[in-house]
Amino acid sequence: MPQADDRWRGRRVLITGGAGFFGRAVVELLVEFGAEVVGLVRSRTSAAAFARHQLAGKIHIIHGRTEDLFRVHSALAVHDVQAVFHFAAAEPIGQDRGTTTLLEAVRRFNPRLPVVVAQPADAASIILSPVPLGAARF
Repeated sequence: MPQADDRWRGRRVLITGGAGFFGRAVVELLVEFGAEVVGLVRSRTSAAAFARHQLAGKIHIIHGRTEDLFRVHSALAVHDVQAVFHFAAAEPIGQDRGTTTLLEAVRRFNPRLPVVVAQPADAASIILSPVPLGAARF
């Protein structure tokens, strides 16, 4: 078990794809480190994965899609989010509208808000990102 990291204590973090393999591990660690996690979930099945933490008041569930600019922006604003982890699955073919929309919502809310993505579309998306963007490699 990793040592508790105080820099996350009390910080509000938005996470997409938190019910997935990688996202679930990140949610567990953030909760363990004392962060308030806001989970953007697409379905009831995904929301059920957060039930244990939700009952303990450690996670807030927002139903919606990453492609919904208003939903993502309102989640950022209502919860006054301080960091974003974007692990939601990308569209298999064509442009990843979810990531593009999420980055636009973050830019409108706070262009200095850090964002970590699991899979950037390409190297240019990191360089041209309108917000501070990091890529999680695993």
